[in-house]
Amino acid sequence: MDIQQQPMEAPRLLSGWMMGSAGTQENHDILWDDVEHLPSAAVSFLLIALPLSLLLPVMANFAGNAYGNRIIAGFIAPSWERLLLILAWELLMVPLLAGVAHLAGRFFQVPVNRRQAFLVVTLSTIPLWLASLALAVPSLIFLLITGMVALALSSYAMYRCIRRLLAVEDDCLATLFCGVIMVCALPAWTVILALVLIH
Repeated sequence: MDIQQQPMEAPRLLSGWMMGSAGTQENHDILWDDVEHLPSAAVSFLLIALPLSLLLPVMANFAGNAYGNRIIAGFIAPSWERLLLILAWELLMVPLLAGVAHLAGRFFQVPVNRRQAFLVVTLSTIPLWLASLALAVPSLIFLLITGMVALALSSYAMYRCIRRLLAVEDDCLATLFCGVIMVCALPAWTVILALVLIH
């Protein structure tokens, strides 16, 4: 597959998941095949994680300058240092959670290589990265609802990735595997939220 086409594969896969029964099994298989052909952990990191991680710092800066206190009392645009810290923390989360996925694979006796671990993490985090677009709306309630929906979609995406990419056929095992990673991911995203909203 041409590497120039790869940045489009993750959004296409996510849209395929969200379509559910509206899509055919053949279309779903094509979407998965596209993603499974991403050649390495570095490619999934550079083409998925890096560009999507830029969304939150950009949107936080926009919301702070455009709305400020309309979102939450005392909210202002983060400093450039804080924006860089948010970006660095987002990017650091990917290899850390990929490491958790690799360790979980060893614990549950599921073969997981580095490329698969990065794919599971990057693909399942797409809803959370896209949720930062909700900062375009100056409403804390809207942000919280969007965040909860994104978290649910992220959990579902991770479950699907584990079933397909890691070939885990047992529902209970896939759920436990997903739960281990999500338990580690939640504190990390809480830190990011605090960096954005608390000054």
